[in-house]
Amino acid sequence: MGGVVVSDLSGEMLRNARKKAGLDGVRARTEQLPFPDGAFERIIVVDALHHFARREEALAELVRVLKLPVGC
Repeated sequence: MGGVVVSDLSGEMLRNARKKAGLDGVRARTEQLPFPDGAFERIIVVDALHHFARREEALAELVRVLKLPVGC
């Protein structure tokens, strides 16, 4: 997977990301991301952690899709 992908539950936020920055978006709950294990080298959460309904599950899912260095 290459480039930048925006994931948000809000269709409006995804439309804004597409319109303002030309970024592709995926509508999904953070607790159930539609990406394979280790799909991303970096994950950035901007001013959103307090919106996650189930923070521990969301963080576990973010770790799941994060490509971890060998030996971790």
